[in-house]
Amino acid sequence: IEPGATSQSIGLRCARSGTAPRLSATDPVLGGSTRITATNGPAATAGFLILGLRDGAPIGVLGCTLLVGTPLGWMPLTVPTAQGNLAVPNDPSLAGALIAVQAWYFPIDGSLAASASNGVYLTLGN
Repeated sequence: IEPGATSQSIGLRCARSGTAPRLSATDPVLGGSTRITATNGPAATAGFLILGLRDGAPIGVLGCTLLVGTPLGWMPLTVPTAQGNLAVPNDPSLAGALIAVQAWYFPIDGSLAASASNGVYLTLGN
């Protein structure tokens, strides 16, 4: 049975103050793209989307929880809202691949008061 494409919100959001960031994504269909949306990014921060494998256990980092396993890459995020499409290769061997994404925000003043979104678990498929 070929796995279907799914996106699932997981974990708790964490804010240094105010409203915690939120992350969402559409289903990652092979040969298409997944639309990733980050909202509520705190002012005066630098935001990053972390993309990685769904391996290992969540790790506590700076008072938040890192929900991405082995990192595959990252990209900068605009604040307070960022949206973009991530291409999903049309490669049948990737069906069922398990990916995790999470948004992290760090104050530009250099303090260690990070904020993090929920994670989103992606399963590549049709």
